Amino acid sequence: MVKAGIQTQVAQGEVLENYESTYKFAPIEEAQVSRAMIKRYFQSMYDRAVFLALSLTGLLSPNHDMQSCMDPSTITAPVVISATGHDGPMGAFSAKRLVSTGLLKELGNMRGLDMNRAEPAIVNGTREVVPGIILTGMELSEHDGSNRMGLTFGAMIA
Repeated sequence: MVKAGIQTQVAQGEVLENYESTYKFAPIEEAQVSRAMIKRYFQSMYDRAVFLALSLTGLLSPNHDMQSCMDPSTITAPVVISATGHDGPMGAFSAKRLVSTGLLKELGNMRGLDMNRAEPAIVNGTREVVPGIILTGMELSEHDGSNRMGLTFGAMIA
């Protein structure tokens, strides 16, 4: 290449950067780059992901005693934030499952409705109760034995 009377040599595979559009790039196949990017993306997502799942079963089951037609969901994530609420078989499911598997000794048994006590208790008490499971909302009310929240959405999502 010649520029203003000065000749320069560019070695094979070396990148020459200038602003006159005479770039030379090392040869890389697009498929190699694509596979590497996809692998890095999924590894990054798995390492750093926080999974938020929202299941609404009210339309599927007319009352709590009937069998729900939902298939089980499988979650693979390093951290799961569970805020399932309300009474019935799906209420405080994660907290109840932690007790049934022996990861927690017992639940605190949720108390009656008191929004003034519930919101600060839930917002300030949201935490990782076992490695990888963060409880908040009515899950945490059931776990800690704090008051029900009523319509305090700040405490539900903390």
